[in-house]
Amino acid sequence: QKRVAQIGRNVSDEAQHVFDNLSKTLDCRWKDKNILVNHLGVRIAPPYRAANVSGKDQKAKQRVQMMLAKFIESFKELKA
Repeated sequence: QKRVAQIGRNVSDEAQHVFDNLSKTLDCRWKDKNILVNHLGVRIAPPYRAANVSGKDQKAKQRVQMMLAKFIESFKELKA
């Protein structure tokens, strides 16, 4: 049941890859097409790039942005 909740609806393979990798170390959930990092108070909106990360805590945002860039790059390598 938990795994079912971790599958985004109508999201790209790249978005699911980002979610799967973030959720390995952070408490994440889907809200529509947005990824919410619960304990950090951060939201990632489509198209899931650093500019689409929002939240009040600047350090939390930077942490998620850094992780996001890494996961986007690893997705590109998988598809290459």
